[in-house]
Amino acid sequence: MQSNSILTNWNFSTLHKVKWLGIHFNANLSFKEHINICTAKATSAFYYMARLANNKRGLSPTAFRQLYIAYMTSIYDYALLV
Repeated sequence: MQSNSILTNWNFSTLHKVKWLGIHFNANLSFKEHINICTAKATSAFYYMARLANNKRGLSPTAFRQLYIAYMTSIYDYALLV
């Protein structure tokens, strides 16, 4: 009788986390890692933006708001419905 298994001599290792289409999954399919990475990315971006707005001749409040909406919401909105 023949076995249907083609991969009989292969060794597979388990991955603890995977990035697929920009979304980070862990072995339990939890989004904690993804949320932590997005939060760190948004926090870093916010501090850079705050430095731009904090200068004497920095961004106006309107320009800061536009930059915030364009960049920060794109970080948080990506894969929001997953």
